[in-house]
Amino acid sequence: MALVFNKLGYYILLVLSAASAVGSFIIGVVAGGAKGAAQHWWLVAGSVLVLAGIAVSAIEKVRDGRSVKAAEDVAIQAQTELTATLNGALAPITSYLGKISASPRAMRKAEVGQLRQACVNSAVQLTHEKARSAYYELVGSDLNRVCYSGRAESPREKFSAGTSDGDYLLNLVQAKDLVFVEDIASNPLVTPTTSGYKTVIAVSVTAGDEVLGLLTVDAPDIGDLTNVHVQLVRVLANLLGSGINQA
Repeated sequence: MALVFNKLGYYILLVLSAASAVGSFIIGVVAGGAKGAAQHWWLVAGSVLVLAGIAVSAIEKVRDGRSVKAAEDVAIQAQTELTATLNGALAPITSYLGKISASPRAMRKAEVGQLRQACVNSAVQLTHEKARSAYYELVGSDLNRVCYSGRAESPREKFSAGTSDGDYLLNLVQAKDLVFVEDIASNPLVTPTTSGYKTVIAVSVTAGDEVLGLLTVDAPDIGDLTNVHVQLVRVLANLLGSGINQA
């Protein structure tokens, strides 16, 4: 009976994982053609599915790596903790997105400022306890830091064209791309001006065809950030871009 239950659980997880991937892709396509508040909520729905897929993947790994009974206990506990963390991290963001959509345009800048701060706060909350996150706004040929969260030491204020790392990140933003540097010592284009981190994620923030800026997360040690964190930061960048676009 236990064997049947475990096989059933495995197939349920497999179906959920596939459904999350397909659903998030379809919603992403729909969101690309939506406007205003509708785009907000399509993006939120897609983000929830992406995060659900991450959660399912994590549970699958736990089940595979432990004995059946222990895996079930650990998976339930991990799912509970992950759900609470995601709810706590995403609730302020979805709240601000709703306020932005409902507010008169003249009042939206203040809400967008709160949204930006909520996104960098969530980037820290969803990655590593010693992480640091910053949002840089694209202004001309500069990326100017607007807000940050995490470790006490403030990140760089600006990346400018004409410098190796500035050109690298500006090209990344214009290409609407992302980068995950697991070890900054292996990438000559990453030249920190502040000490205290060895790994970094940088994701361009866009809204449709409009390029807005860059969302970054760094952490002290190699291995503190993973590919799962890359997906989480990308979700936050998409939500942030949607909100900024409405200001």
